[in-house]
Amino acid sequence: LVPLVVGIGQAVEVTPPSIELEPDCIQMTACVPRPDGYDLRLLNASERAQEATVRFRPAPAEISQVTLRGQALKAIPVGGGLVRLPLRRWEIATLRVRRAASPS
Repeated sequence: LVPLVVGIGQAVEVTPPSIELEPDCIQMTACVPRPDGYDLRLLNASERAQEATVRFRPAPAEISQVTLRGQALKAIPVGGGLVRLPLRRWEIATLRVRRAASPS
């Protein structure tokens, strides 16, 4: 075992999480990579309907709700990386997230 030694130097900045979910009953059950982004599957693990709030960092270019088979249902407005999605009790929703182009 090597003892932990405190280093000297500049503080290291930690990047905030790229996806945050609220309230606590909203759970991420899958995050499947795609060539231009990813599919994010959410579950409202509650006996009551809830409004899911999803914060993305960085903000994606586009989000749409898709079926479990990947067929497009509707576009979801993205305001500053924040998405609000009403979910029925125990509902599963899949969001197709397209990343914004990287600055060159």
